[in-house]
Amino acid sequence: MDAAMLLFTRAELAEVLKPVASDNLDALDVVEGVSTDSRTLQAGNLFVALRGERFDGHAFVADAIERGARALVLDASYRGNCARGDVPTFWVGDTLTAYGDLARAHRRRFDVPVVAVAGAVGKTTTKDIAAHLLATRYSVHRTPGNWNNRVGVPHVLLGIEPAHTAVVVEIGTNRPGEIAELCRIAEPTHGVITAIAEEHLEFLGSLDGVEQEETALFRWLARHGRFACVNVDDNRLVRYADHMPHVLTFGRNGSAQLRASFVLEPRTLFPLIELAFEGTSVRARLSHPGYGAAFCAIAASAVALSLGVELEAIAHELGTYRPAAPQGYARMQVEEGQGGITILNDCYNANPASMRVALDTLSAYPTAQQRIAVLGDMRELGAATDAEHRAILQYAAERADVVVAIGQAMEQAVCSLTGGGSLSCAVTIARSHSEAASIVRLLARPGDVVLVKGSRSMMLEHVIAELRG
Repeated sequence: MDAAMLLFTRAELAEVLKPVASDNLDALDVVEGVSTDSRTLQAGNLFVALRGERFDGHAFVADAIERGARALVLDASYRGNCARGDVPTFWVGDTLTAYGDLARAHRRRFDVPVVAVAGAVGKTTTKDIAAHLLATRYSVHRTPGNWNNRVGVPHVLLGIEPAHTAVVVEIGTNRPGEIAELCRIAEPTHGVITAIAEEHLEFLGSLDGVEQEETALFRWLARHGRFACVNVDDNRLVRYADHMPHVLTFGRNGSAQLRASFVLEPRTLFPLIELAFEGTSVRARLSHPGYGAAFCAIAASAVALSLGVELEAIAHELGTYRPAAPQGYARMQVEEGQGGITILNDCYNANPASMRVALDTLSAYPTAQQRIAVLGDMRELGAATDAEHRAILQYAAERADVVVAIGQAMEQAVCSLTGGGSLSCAVTIARSHSEAASIVRLLARPGDVVLVKGSRSMMLEHVIAELRG
């Protein structure tokens, strides 16, 4: 980071933060950088004390001061209860909102395209491929991993430097209003929503609730005259295409401006993609297995086209894209396991839509002697939990030879379905990671393919580790 670009003067901070009260500001000239973590704070930084479910930054104010914090942003409710000596302090109504305001102020220093990637599935892969494609024309700053919430997005925006000529930021949600707030902070010039599907139903309520939340991105873009890439294969998203002032439609639907088709390569399951735009057609081979990767690549290609990357360059760069190496958990990576089995490591996270895509990929594996699906619970589905787990088990039974279910919700779904004899494949319940791996080792033969997928909190990378040997 160019330190000169992340300076905030006292006057700028007062304007951005609009504190309800302040102390000792006469001693403040400028801050150099913004930190929310006292462990990594550098001398001269502004320390913003955030509160989370398992931490409270106000408990670490003394540590931040000891490390050289030049000023503090604290919740006004702590005034009088937070020892801070004579360090300049801005007291605000909500430190998380203040952090976002600082990020927005920094983002406004740069007249560059900012792409927001939202959607129920495939956000991180779409973001990564889009950044890779845009790198042919831009110096790209992007979200690392999936830092897509109200803490992660400001952190990403505060990392924009003068050398950057484009930004790709992933925006996520699990509660109503979060996408709108992240749009307020990031002020995207371009946006894409991957798909509308069942996610976070515990808080979003229904598929209608998911649509209302995710499409806040499109409403923001339309209101500000910005550019949207619209997936016309999604029957909920296609309706928004006609309401966007600037739009590029994409999909396998014949009405799409960027028309796409693909098949999976038999041996590797790598997608072979054909793209057609304004009379030109290109082909590309994506070295990332599965249907989900193909969908993400098509969405990312639309983003690149909307920002002026030529179709031929997109095809070439799709061929050079490589997903990050798995760090225990992964998004649909093919690995070798003990005993000659093939592992489809897709254990990073799961919702019903991504489960179906993963099971379709397992089903498409042509060389499999036997297809085994290790499926963990899908979290945050609220009242739909039982129904969605039963539906996924029934979907899996049509695509796998054996299902190993792990987790309370999966076990309950198995019990309710097997009692009625409504599953057409062998199903067994595992009550631990080790038991799941042991069942697979007992059943699997050389040439078998094993899918492992569940929500992040299920930590199914432990099953993967045992299957690797």
